[in-house]
Amino acid sequence: MPTNRGVLGNLLLVGFRKILTNTWGEKPEQWTSIYNIETSTRAFEEDTGVVGFGMVPEKPEGSPILYDDPARGFTKRYTHKTYGMGYQVTWEMVRDDQYRQMNRFPSLLARSYRHTLEELTIRELKDGFDGAAGALVGPDGKSLFATDHPLVGGGTGANRPSTEGALAETTVEQMFIDINNWTDDRGLKVSIKPQTLYIPPSLRFDAQKLFNSALVPSLGGNTGATYAYGPNDINPLQGSLNIVVLDYLDDGGIGGTNPWFVKCDSHELNFFWRTRPVFDRDNDFETLNFKYMLYGSWSTGWSDWRGWYGNDGAA
Repeated sequence: MPTNRGVLGNLLLVGFRKILTNTWGEKPEQWTSIYNIETSTRAFEEDTGVVGFGMVPEKPEGSPILYDDPARGFTKRYTHKTYGMGYQVTWEMVRDDQYRQMNRFPSLLARSYRHTLEELTIRELKDGFDGAAGALVGPDGKSLFATDHPLVGGGTGANRPSTEGALAETTVEQMFIDINNWTDDRGLKVSIKPQTLYIPPSLRFDAQKLFNSALVPSLGGNTGATYAYGPNDINPLQGSLNIVVLDYLDDGGIGGTNPWFVKCDSHELNFFWRTRPVFDRDNDFETLNFKYMLYGSWSTGWSDWRGWYGNDGAA
């Protein structure tokens, strides 16, 4: 139903001190720091992997060279979806609006679109834990964060710990060890370095203590026989990761609480713009109603699990 004078009759009256229409500031754009952002000109995009060779075997004297073959990796298809919404306003409502609030409605529509982008794009992280309800599945049949990603050459790889835990020195140390041990699909070591820590607002202060303190922070997991530090021992994690607080990250869809994620210097979590947001308007000839709409198309997903590490927190 078009917005009319019956719906917003208060805007026809003179004398209000203030009209409270989105008087609060917006949170800064965050999703763009998570993804590799690409542009698409097709209905879908596809990535496919090519697996190289394994270790070179010894060639005994007089024996022939052994031959190996490359293999086909997993294929990921990014199918774009369109998201759009609009509204209508009667000509009389626009004419009689004493506070020109109808002129602000396009910005409100844009605000809804930006919020939708943040909420939907964060799903690749918050719904990315294998085995959780509503988990998203990737090209290898597993969710982004799993302990048993199948390797084409045999075996499995992991980008989450076998036992989840809160953000602490012990769990972060295990993350560094796990990432250092990553291999390609033929078991050859790969060079990928942890770079950025993504956390929900609830972990803001714990992360600051853990990564920005010169001395050993007083957090769970830093005491006991294994970590019997003195009062002036340095903090080995200081400055090791950048910290990004994701305001749209919560516990929805995750098995534990206070999840945290690490992005490496190279990764394959991708976002494709098929159509960047388009704002359009028109007038209905018979009713004189003003029509406004905003729409766009995009897709998200990952082509390779290496490059991201996730921990869904304490159960």
